[in-house]
Amino acid sequence: MRIPGERSPRFERLLDLLLNTGIPTLATGIGCIFAGAGLAKIFSITAFLETVRALTGVPEPLGSSFAIIVLMLEIVCGTALILRKHMRIASILLATLVSLFIAFLFSAVLHDNPTPCNCFGPLGISISIPLQLAIDFVLLDTLACIALASGPKGLLFNRLEPSRAVSLLAAGIMLLYVQTELVSAAYHHSSSGQGTVLSKVLAHIDSRVPSYTSARGTRLLFLLRFEDFNCPSCYDDFLLLSDALHAAFPHQTLTRVLGIVGTIDPSDSRTLRRLELWRAGARISFPVLAVPDSVLQSAGIVKSTVAVIRGSGQPVFQGTFPIGREARQKVLRLVSPESHETTDADESHR
Repeated sequence: MRIPGERSPRFERLLDLLLNTGIPTLATGIGCIFAGAGLAKIFSITAFLETVRALTGVPEPLGSSFAIIVLMLEIVCGTALILRKHMRIASILLATLVSLFIAFLFSAVLHDNPTPCNCFGPLGISISIPLQLAIDFVLLDTLACIALASGPKGLLFNRLEPSRAVSLLAAGIMLLYVQTELVSAAYHHSSSGQGTVLSKVLAHIDSRVPSYTSARGTRLLFLLRFEDFNCPSCYDDFLLLSDALHAAFPHQTLTRVLGIVGTIDPSDSRTLRRLELWRAGARISFPVLAVPDSVLQSAGIVKSTVAVIRGSGQPVFQGTFPIGREARQKVLRLVSPESHETTDADESHR
């Protein structure tokens, strides 16, 4: 007869499988993610520094120092998890780092600062804030499990009784529910704030290109940052969309397309000359306007973005490069002449 509260052999085997197989596998996977992200940041350090400055608001040189500490922690602690050395310390340090990321991301959401992720450097993986939060919560929960299961005799899990396991499972479900609600709130807040962000940019270019800002129907706006062109996938995606616009639509459609590029001095003749040479070399068939960097920064644009806008100024689509094949096709559909006619008809009934 089994003593009440004593763990059954089946429960013992389950814990043994968790501690000896599941946790080490999770540690290796999480370690690869962090070590890979840290190494990728080294090859795109400028973009990562801008992300850190945009998220934290920390002035230089503290901002750069913080960014260096982050990538070094990711590489060192990620490697420790891969090698399964000092796993508890490494997971606690990474969990603290992820918690800081989550706090900064929520601050960005509350201040309508749609800072995209530059976490994987030249790979050009662009992630929205709500998706960043979802990923960070998954990483945080996984790191917590690794920390609890590491150390002498598996710490908490090795002493876990069936009744406490049920309580821990219930607490975990409640925690997941709270995290899901937070991500959902961030998504809805970010979506509702897109129009405000774009209105800041449209207000600046209204006096310079009134024919664009007053156009009815859907319009396409490129918000470009030249440093992103060091990311091959970002630049290639932009050129593919630009070439598709040129090939698919007549000239009158492209009058609804505008590109703006942030520069230090948009009135400098050399800057304007370089911009025209780039536009000709890349076969850009729509106008490109130089604006101060501060315009894009005030709107929270720290990575090249494409947006489809209604005549009223509300965004129909907004994404950072690289946007991918399906998103490019969606943009082309939205700016097609048929789409203009539909949107004009919709707005005339308002």
